[in-house]
Amino acid sequence: MSNQKTGLDYFPLSVDIDSDDKIALIQAKYGIEGFTTIIKMFIKIYSDKGYYYEWTEEKQLLFSSKIGISFERVNEIINDAVKWKIFDKDIFEKYQILTSKRIQEIYLEATKRRKKVEILKAYLLLNGNNANISNQNVYIIKENAGILKQSKVKKSKVKKSKIYGPNSYELRLSQFLLSKIKKRNPDHKEPDLQKWAHDVDLMIRIDKREPLIIEKLIIWCQQDSFWQNNILSTAKLRAQYDQLLLKMNSIKDKTEVKPEPDLIKLTGKARHCFTTEHSGYCENPHYTGSGVMLKMCEICKDMKGKW
Repeated sequence: MSNQKTGLDYFPLSVDIDSDDKIALIQAKYGIEGFTTIIKMFIKIYSDKGYYYEWTEEKQLLFSSKIGISFERVNEIINDAVKWKIFDKDIFEKYQILTSKRIQEIYLEATKRRKKVEILKAYLLLNGNNANISNQNVYIIKENAGILKQSKVKKSKVKKSKIYGPNSYELRLSQFLLSKIKKRNPDHKEPDLQKWAHDVDLMIRIDKREPLIIEKLIIWCQQDSFWQNNILSTAKLRAQYDQLLLKMNSIKDKTEVKPEPDLIKLTGKARHCFTTEHSGYCENPHYTGSGVMLKMCEICKDMKGKW
């Protein structure tokens, strides 16, 4: 037997249980003592082993003492409960065990979220053809078990991944990093850009990084002879972000990183490239309303012609 918990914390009890003929017979003969004994026995079964209770003399004495009904009276009630098939007669007579097919069905239903349920083979009253049966025990592996004929198959909840659109900062920064890498290595393996965009999303949303600073870091690290061979994904960029930023800011000669205009601003479906020189946005990509060409940011340069 495994060390895994076998008993239950709760079990279902029908509101019309006293309408069951078997229970009604017990109640008719023994009154409230009979009803109490059966319900208390159900509680003992489900909380102890989960699907059976050993009815030894010691257990009989303890049980009768706990519920406040005489030893003799409790045994009369249990014997009649076996006779009227509340508990299985064959198992009771052979092993002095109180269980039933219905008890085992309820137990399996209550433990359906457990990865594995172990039942003693000798006590099993259900169809175990689809269970993994060893010499002594029945191991009901949930993926393979077909014991409950009407068991409900729980639909797995698949979390849908966010899709980053072509105008999103997340995807465009990912494409920007990839374009820089491919300038040096055209044969670089095509990555999953949606996964890369997710890492950028984490940088912006969770790490509170500014898209403009991310862009500058991409430019700088892909110019640096050491970091250009180490930052080959947005995940790596995120992991080394603080170190890269410190290194970039520590460089005295700032001419290494040319000032870049702000990232593309999105207004509706239009794309606008902003520059401080002209203090305005393009009406069409990279043009002022008067048709004057604006300086393009690095992202737009690399993406030009792909729109």
